[in-house]
Amino acid sequence: MFLFGIHLTLKQYSEDKLALLIPLRFRLFMIFIALFILFALLNFTLGGITELFTAANTVPLLLVLFSLLSSLYQESWTWERSTGLLQYKFGLLFLCKNQTIKLSDLERVEVSLIKRSSIPGKPRAVIALSLHDRKGNSYRLENSSFSRLKIITTMGERIALFCKIPLVKPTA
Repeated sequence: MFLFGIHLTLKQYSEDKLALLIPLRFRLFMIFIALFILFALLNFTLGGITELFTAANTVPLLLVLFSLLSSLYQESWTWERSTGLLQYKFGLLFLCKNQTIKLSDLERVEVSLIKRSSIPGKPRAVIALSLHDRKGNSYRLENSSFSRLKIITTMGERIALFCKIPLVKPTA
């Protein structure tokens, strides 16, 4: 989601529940875009709703569909002490994939610096927030630009404190 400028938000619902998820403002914005395009189509279509579904309106209607489906996209990480589980959900609301990890299997939270280069000779730094478990699996929670290092590090600290595991920060 980093490529689109959408960043997950960390919310603490209670002492026993922490979640990293897509912000509500993203969903509302996508619904607003869909409604704006739909109302514009209805306003400029001379024949009313009967002429809305013509070949000339294919692209705007596809944008409406894409916007509505985007508002239904779910990506969330939820830590619950009461159940001792971390639940990861991603996909469309009705076609969502779930993955569950035991909190006791988590080993560390890591904030790392990744250098990527889209233009030869001009490296671009990306910050990654990851979780690692005792089995050697790594789970990428969030990617972000280097300018958000402090925010990502704070998120990592809050997750590490909640799970009572160490945080590994980037060096230099």
